Amino acid sequence: MKNFNNFRENPIRVKALLGALVFFFSLIACGPGVCFGDLMLTGNQDWKADIAITFSPELTAQESGIVQKLQKALREQVQPHRVAYNLTRRLEKNAAFTYTITLQGNEGLDQFKRVVFVAADPTIPLTEGPVALELIGKVQAGESIPLKLESNPSTGYSWEFTNAAPLLAFQQGESLFQAKSNLLGAPLTQTIYLEGLEEGETSLQFIYRRPWSKEDPPKRKITIQVPEVALAADLSNPNPPLMRPAATYASTSGEAITTGSMPLAAFFDWRNVNGQNFVSPVKNQGSCGSCWAFGTVGPMEAQLLIRGVGLADLSEQYLVSCNTSGWSCGGGWWAHDYHVNRKVSGELESGSVLESVFPYSGSNSLCNAPHSHYQKLDRWNYVGSSNSVPSAEAIKNAIATYGPVAAAVCVGSGFRGYQKGIFATDEKSACGGGVNHAVVLVGWDDTTDTWILKNSWGTGWGESGYMRIKRSTSNIGHGANYVVYNPPPQTPARNWVYLPVVLKDKGSCQQTVCNRDFENGSDGSWLITSSNSLEDFVIVNLSDYDISNHSGNYAAWLGGDPAEVTTITQQITVPGDATQLGYWYWIDSNDSCGKSKGSVYLGSTLLKAYDLCPPPPGPPVPPVPAWANEKIDIPASFRGKKLDLIFKAETAPDPSGTFVSSFLLDDVSILGTQSPLSLKSPGQTTKTRMPFSPGLRKSTWRSAEKGQ
Repeated sequence: MKNFNNFRENPIRVKALLGALVFFFSLIACGPGVCFGDLMLTGNQDWKADIAITFSPELTAQESGIVQKLQKALREQVQPHRVAYNLTRRLEKNAAFTYTITLQGNEGLDQFKRVVFVAADPTIPLTEGPVALELIGKVQAGESIPLKLESNPSTGYSWEFTNAAPLLAFQQGESLFQAKSNLLGAPLTQTIYLEGLEEGETSLQFIYRRPWSKEDPPKRKITIQVPEVALAADLSNPNPPLMRPAATYASTSGEAITTGSMPLAAFFDWRNVNGQNFVSPVKNQGSCGSCWAFGTVGPMEAQLLIRGVGLADLSEQYLVSCNTSGWSCGGGWWAHDYHVNRKVSGELESGSVLESVFPYSGSNSLCNAPHSHYQKLDRWNYVGSSNSVPSAEAIKNAIATYGPVAAAVCVGSGFRGYQKGIFATDEKSACGGGVNHAVVLVGWDDTTDTWILKNSWGTGWGESGYMRIKRSTSNIGHGANYVVYNPPPQTPARNWVYLPVVLKDKGSCQQTVCNRDFENGSDGSWLITSSNSLEDFVIVNLSDYDISNHSGNYAAWLGGDPAEVTTITQQITVPGDATQLGYWYWIDSNDSCGKSKGSVYLGSTLLKAYDLCPPPPGPPVPPVPAWANEKIDIPASFRGKKLDLIFKAETAPDPSGTFVSSFLLDDVSILGTQSPLSLKSPGQTTKTRMPFSPGLRKSTWRSAEKGQ
């Protein structure tokens, strides 16, 4: 899981900050360490600012390069705005080093803002928190001062008025937030209304922070001194906002979402489907307006878990830094196309990138292509449209069918301050009736009329990073969209050893164990036993009975009849580098829990036990792909030994003839130290569930096949 608070000591972050010229003011991200800046306006036009940037001792080796970048940026980006500058160095006691940049101009506050927002980086606002702001100047009795500040609630941050010393002014009412862009994660203008109590000079103090992290000290302090506070009342970005072009509304072709075709469960949560979690950990976007990238990555990470690939930490920074749509820490939109077929210049292909390849820095760093790409999506689509909120049934069907979906919401002060419970405060007015933040919906609860929302503000917010939000609140679900992933066929690695269920010609097998995918039928490789004399119905083509095999045309079916004990056993020599036993299984049952069981043994050691009963209530479209992937550690002491590998199902008696439980197996394998993490067999495709007919039993099929 990403930890935003740790990246400030990363040299990658330093390079990104310098490249973006964010060293100018402590109003903007100033790199590892703490900056302190002072801006003073004399008269109505002259101003002066001192910005101190402290770098950690670990960066001493890079100091010469840092200084060169600073000097080059000052010369090329600041001087053209007729701003004088000077750069001085001071060595700190702890071996850290501080560079102080002195800037001076005589064209008033507008010149100051041009340097901040134009010369530096127009996509980075005054929002690299936490930040302390002190505004020193004279106020008049009864004077109204609407102080405009750049703010980005989609990151969880906002400005708060904390104090006035002496107390010559106070805040009137709540702040007003005015959206400037229709991008998700875009900054907006926050207006704090102040009123003077009596004439005199005062120090007005503000802090830019997240409400759940009030104990975090400011990383920067900004001091602005003016003859009158009103002269510095507008510190918002003067540049036109970046808007979402109509072209971004189009999506890759996908299936339409239908409603009402099948009943859905009243409650469903992808974090717990039959005891398994198919949602990646909560991450932290920090103060970068990159929620759109986290909203893009979240559904794909869930798809990789659902489809059996496993947990993968995908890179949001790749999308922030390498997209060609102009999106950044200043906002963006769904970027699934880059995970499907949109190739960036310099990259060798499209597709996702792993976090380990392009770590998150929370900045507008350079792309530095090419990167190695991990997995590609097949396609993506909107549940409804890009500019509306679909019906609850449509969103539920999308979640049930395709996994967690990305969606937008409007974030206001109530949303930022959420701690627990059901959130029902409608704050869409804070977004001008629109949306400003990207999230992921992982489930629902009809009994409370809520969505289960996954955020990207870390686990300290809300219910460990999640929220239960009332439907129709704050435009939740706006632009909801889903992704589709199908694993590509894979070839087996040299160190994979596949265990057979049956082979037609056991003598021809040259592997440690044979018949890796059950495709050779019952040839004696496995000893098959059935207490109900159903040995001929253990290795079968499940599709003949309206059930999907995991791969190929055959699988092993244990159980499937009441009061039956079924086993398949094969003696194997455990490879010398064996680390795990892997297989795909499917538990299907219409009986209650605690009656029937499945088990896996290696020798006399029980490796895994299963309760053969239905999963918790969930949507039937499907709750998960029917086949689940299991990996079990093999004790090192077993290596090189000859042991019996046993799969066993024991089903409960049922005099009524109504209830039955089954334990299905396919693609059993042993993973060695040099093997890949995948357990997929050659040419395998992940199939969705075909309904298992309740009450239909092996004995019924045996009678039918014998013409009885």
